[in-house]
Amino acid sequence: MTNILMLQKYALSLILSNANVTCESLGLDLAVPLTTNEVTFLQYSPKTNGISGRARFLDRYEFIVNHSKFQTFRDLNYWEASKTKRPENSVESPGTALSTEEVEGIARGAIRSLGFKEQELNLKEPPTVNQLQYIGPGGEVVKLPQYDVRWRPAPGYAGLVEIQVSSITKKPTEIFIPWWTIPPVDLPDGYDKLLSEDILEQKNKKGVPDENEGSSELMLPRSEIEKVKSESSAD
Repeated sequence: MTNILMLQKYALSLILSNANVTCESLGLDLAVPLTTNEVTFLQYSPKTNGISGRARFLDRYEFIVNHSKFQTFRDLNYWEASKTKRPENSVESPGTALSTEEVEGIARGAIRSLGFKEQELNLKEPPTVNQLQYIGPGGEVVKLPQYDVRWRPAPGYAGLVEIQVSSITKKPTEIFIPWWTIPPVDLPDGYDKLLSEDILEQKNKKGVPDENEGSSELMLPRSEIEKVKSESSAD
């Protein structure tokens, strides 16, 4: 098996494990355990301190890791509705509004469910809570059933934590926690050797890469994802 395929397998395994932990911790409406059968997109870049990449499940749920640490969860149905599409069913309906306290409580609960603490992430209190909205075709302000909670970093630190909450499901639809605020994770045995061999392999193919990275970022088409799935299932 080539170094690239081994790194692809590790990246897929890492993000799959991360996704399952996130789903179980947050009580997301996804049948767990997620498997490679649900993966519809995979992109990764091996780095000295681990894998940075993202995977999409069922063309809807996206999970991102950076240096092999959790960084982002995103439900694209809500994310795209609030950013671009704005379908009719994304407009707030009577009885779905949440109070600032309720939204903040859901966001704090998400942080803690993932095993983090606000103090350890060096967050400045209190967070800001805003309801998402956009200007309709007639100039009217249309409120969305989506709230944005943001913690700025405490003085002397860097890293904005952002969580979006749906007032319909009362669950997070997007979570972003800067990877550098999270303690380092253990890498698998032999990762350094695999990475150095991959760097050499890429150097021979297309010149000198960044000394801290392996193969340049790879976005795998569905055919290649199926190949990695097949290799993973064979183990």
